[in-house]
Amino acid sequence: MHRDIIEQQDMLNHLFEQAELLQDQREIDSEVKAQFVWYLCIRASSYVEFSVRRILLEYVQSQASRAPSLANFVNKKLEYSFNPKPSKILELVDLFSSEWKQNLGRSIDGKLSTSLGSIVANRNKIAHGEISDITFARLSGFYADAQEVVKLVYEECNHRNVDSPKLETENSS
Repeated sequence: MHRDIIEQQDMLNHLFEQAELLQDQREIDSEVKAQFVWYLCIRASSYVEFSVRRILLEYVQSQASRAPSLANFVNKKLEYSFNPKPSKILELVDLFSSEWKQNLGRSIDGKLSTSLGSIVANRNKIAHGEISDITFARLSGFYADAQEVVKLVYEECNHRNVDSPKLETENSS
């Protein structure tokens, strides 16, 4: 996995650890705890968006010598924010390969898709001033599934592609 994705994941993992400690503190107001969970939800959604964009950009950059105008187009397309809903991720992956989209779609169908969709739906509620009833326990499970989605996007875009670049990897837990 890319170093900057791992760094962002590690930072978010640390925040989840802090939130777990916060949840156990009886003297902390439940509203404060809920607000921290909402913050984590927004960060989890941003993590997926950042990671998918980074994985696809790295792939494009590895192919730039063959098609610099295409690389430029995709770079500009990926500059803009997107809600990392499963359908949107599949649309982006489909821009590269319909086979990648089909494989990834099968891999994330079901629980992973539902979890990621829940993160994004709650993130949108929170961002638009609505009340979210997401709990720390549910968000923790959704986040673990979101990490799996990022891993699957990475594997689909790199390991199954003969022309994929040799990327720096680190072991992550």
